Amino acid sequence: MALTRDKFLATKDSTPPLIAVDCPEFGDVVYLRTPTAAQVDQLSKKQALKAKVEKEGSVVGFRARCAILLCANEDGTPMFTDVDEQALATHPNSQAFLDRIYKSGKHLLGFDDADVETEAKNLQATQGDDSSID
Repeated sequence: MALTRDKFLATKDSTPPLIAVDCPEFGDVVYLRTPTAAQVDQLSKKQALKAKVEKEGSVVGFRARCAILLCANEDGTPMFTDVDEQALATHPNSQAFLDRIYKSGKHLLGFDDADVETEAKNLQATQGDDSSID
């Protein structure tokens, strides 16, 4: 049987399960939640606006913004908010943590390996030897 509009809309209260990701830097796990399409679109919009304003390339702060969107408490509520972006990017363990969250959650954002490769090329193009990009 094919999915119908009514069946699709009737499942709006079902929440996808959280995904536990081991974070050895902290000796704990962090949970990732599946964002809505609107949340992923908002992430893309924020990224485009930041790149335009900063003129430093489209990847500055990208992994921190992904972590803000994906990381959740055990009850599924957001673990971080937009005000945590700078703290996430500059934390002593941010490189390993944000890389782990991004790699573990890219499929939840609808990204595939080609998107990750494009992001890596953009990072290399915008990153100087002395620049600090989260």
